[in-house]
Amino acid sequence: MPVDGVLGIVLPRRFLDGAAYKGVRQELSKRFETLQVVALPDGVFEKSDLETALIIATAPRSADRSTVSIAFTQVAEKDRRAFLTHYAFTRRDEAEKAITEAAQSLNVVALRELWERLERLDPLRKFTEIHKGVEWRPSSDPERYVSTKPKEGFRKGVYSAQNLLAFEMPETKYLCFQEEYRRPRAPGGFYLRWDEPKIFVNAARVSRGPWAIVAFSDTSGLIGNKRFHALWPRAPWTAASLAAVLNSPVANAYISVHDFKIDVRKRTLESIPLPRWGNEEITVLERLVSAYEHAVKSPLSSSDSERKLLAIDAFVLKGYALPPRLERQLLDFFQGAQRPVPFQFVEYFPPGFAPTIPLWMYLSEDFRKCSARYLLSTVPRITDPALIEAL
Repeated sequence: MPVDGVLGIVLPRRFLDGAAYKGVRQELSKRFETLQVVALPDGVFEKSDLETALIIATAPRSADRSTVSIAFTQVAEKDRRAFLTHYAFTRRDEAEKAITEAAQSLNVVALRELWERLERLDPLRKFTEIHKGVEWRPSSDPERYVSTKPKEGFRKGVYSAQNLLAFEMPETKYLCFQEEYRRPRAPGGFYLRWDEPKIFVNAARVSRGPWAIVAFSDTSGLIGNKRFHALWPRAPWTAASLAAVLNSPVANAYISVHDFKIDVRKRTLESIPLPRWGNEEITVLERLVSAYEHAVKSPLSSSDSERKLLAIDAFVLKGYALPPRLERQLLDFFQGAQRPVPFQFVEYFPPGFAPTIPLWMYLSEDFRKCSARYLLSTVPRITDPALIEAL
């Protein structure tokens, strides 16, 4: 290839951060000064339903440069049609990366300022032990290891990660718990502390949108299969309080922008930042979770459940102490995406709402009173005829 040549390639999207492509990313970063990356959803190319990436490499590397310039453009699922009609895109970012850094990933994550601010916080791995569930030997009968009824050598557990809803336990079944059926070289899911309080998180994304993970706690001794990550909390955290953080916009956005894969990788999950809380805050959060779970199960309107879910989010976000501008950017990241809950939840703020204020303030009684409608409803009614005439 000529020294000043331009290279353009269409590749699977996993090229951007997949371990199998690390060497190729490193060679590209050594050879070119600029890499233009376009991350595309599936359905863009007629003959392929894979998520793809376009790589355009230009400019020979000068001897005195140790970095590569990455111009990153992302087209999200919701913007596919706009891209196909007039090349619209969801976001565009630029970054300078060292060659070793580019070899690890060509992804330029969204909300970078937010993650840089949260780097000072402890990651999830510090307060949890995380493992995949049980894995069985391959079988031509997919139902060999699962039963709808109790059986000898089987334990009650969660089997399918489809149609998960935040905080809600999915349908349980009876799963084979006989070690002789363990898949060779599989992690030791049969030897985990299943009888202790824990959290289950889906091991594959629940959607291609920003809501990527769902968490629910268990204190009844359920087991899980490889479709779930199981997390055992360490003090001061509890199963219910960690489920609230993992269902929050911070955790979901973190997974969404750091993992292009369908799988939710353990290394990404365990890097989610946690608020620095003690027993008092965690007790309050547990009460909020309990109130939401009760509201979802009751026959009341969905608005009551939504209010209680928003109260959880507001409390968790307050624990991160984000500047209002960054918190608003985070919440706008989810605009228009249906949350995995049993009622409609596609936005945090109504269309046209411009003020940049924390969610807890927006939900507060004081803010509700700062409206013309509330003012008019509380102004004393004037009934004196003389005063009315004078006015």
